[in-house]
Amino acid sequence: MNQTTLFSNLIDNAFEERLNSNSNENEQFVTVTICSINDFKIINICNSYDPTNVKDTKTHFGLGLINVKDVIDKYHAELSITKNEEDGIFEVQILFFQ
Repeated sequence: MNQTTLFSNLIDNAFEERLNSNSNENEQFVTVTICSINDFKIINICNSYDPTNVKDTKTHFGLGLINVKDVIDKYHAELSITKNEEDGIFEVQILFFQ
């Protein structure tokens, strides 16, 4: 259940942003990378986004990300969120310790 919560929320968010983007379709992307390095499992989800497309915080509460953070806390993982407005790239990286 926790893996489903994690992936469904992050991937849904990435594709929602990609579909709502006003940028050129050839510049839109979503990538998902999962790998193991030594004692770590790394999940990286990266997507294009339109920095000019601002969500209305009154109607968009971001409950999905709250659920993701709950899973991160439960498993003592690390969450990194990077937003590069210049390049229009949003990246979420999760590091699980084995």
